[in-house]
Amino acid sequence: MIFKILGCTVALAASVVAAGAVVSAEKRRVSQLQGFTALVERIGQQIENFNTPVSQILKSTDPALLHQCGARSPVTESFATFLDSCDLALSEEEKQVLFTFAADLGRRFRSEQTKSCALCSKLLADFTNDAQILFPKKRKMTYTLFICAALALVIILF
Repeated sequence: MIFKILGCTVALAASVVAAGAVVSAEKRRVSQLQGFTALVERIGQQIENFNTPVSQILKSTDPALLHQCGARSPVTESFATFLDSCDLALSEEEKQVLFTFAADLGRRFRSEQTKSCALCSKLLADFTNDAQILFPKKRKMTYTLFICAALALVIILF
């Protein structure tokens, strides 16, 4: 009997820890979206106002912002290689927007790059707003599902 109670307690605790890990990953995704939105806006402003090369923009960017984007290594020469070095917690659609933006960055005229930055920034801001709105609901749903699954296991064990 004591082992059943201990097993049930462990199952409940494990479900709470697992739910916490899932929620933490979603929180990291929202944070990364905010970081990339700010970074793309900064790149757009630097290109528009000063016509600064992307490599210099990345090198002069606050390391905390780069870390928020998931940077694992020192800043590289291009935005595409920077993205490759990041530990991304984003959805495939969000990654596709960033990689499409990175492929065109630095290969066009200044006005076209500025428009590309504005479009990417708007798309990332929309993703960020949606993620921020859905985060509390996802957090609540995740904890509820994991705890209900653990309780179902407890009922089966008894």
